[in-house]
Amino acid sequence: MADQIDHTPLPEQPMTEDARQALAQQYFDEAIDPKYRLGTHPSVRLPFLLVATGIVTFPLGLFRGSKVGGLKYLAENSHRLPGTVQGWYFYHKQKNYIILKDGMIESFKFGARSIAFVSTMFGIEAMLDWARGQIDFLNTVAGASAVGFLYAARQRNLPRSQIRSTVKSGARLGLIYGLLQDALRAAEGQLWYVNLVKREYRGYFSPAEDEAESSA
Repeated sequence: MADQIDHTPLPEQPMTEDARQALAQQYFDEAIDPKYRLGTHPSVRLPFLLVATGIVTFPLGLFRGSKVGGLKYLAENSHRLPGTVQGWYFYHKQKNYIILKDGMIESFKFGARSIAFVSTMFGIEAMLDWARGQIDFLNTVAGASAVGFLYAARQRNLPRSQIRSTVKSGARLGLIYGLLQDALRAAEGQLWYVNLVKREYRGYFSPAEDEAESSA
């Protein structure tokens, strides 16, 4: 009878410290590279942008919701203000509860909307960077214009002129942000159309430079 083959998996060998450091260094080298937008791979850049957006927008939503909730509570109870100390105590206690509740609700709503818009814009930007094989301001403008259109589409009964204005505003913001990114990439020598112009410029003036060098 043939010997049966033991299919029991071998125990995993623990990773050495040198191998762990080499793997971490490889991941860092792949994630942080000037060839990517802002020098970081999209798998690192996008989560960081979403976390930063949440950190900024959640407190703003809390402040806005608390303020609106306090004004709303005051308007709803202005005709029945308490006349005793105990009544005022419960009045302010209820008001603080309403302010906290409305603030938390608006905080999550505003933060979720902002994260959705940011993920849409920079997701489209990263997708176009990959699809076109070129990183430039055009991809940023496309992402910002899409966000402007989605924001306008969420508003009910918005006239077409206002929708166009919102999309144009998004495109202008995308153009400014995209050109700023292009300026950083141009300073690092990573901007494709600047490098193309430089090559054309160098090819045009290279004969004169060669003559100057030969005469010297």
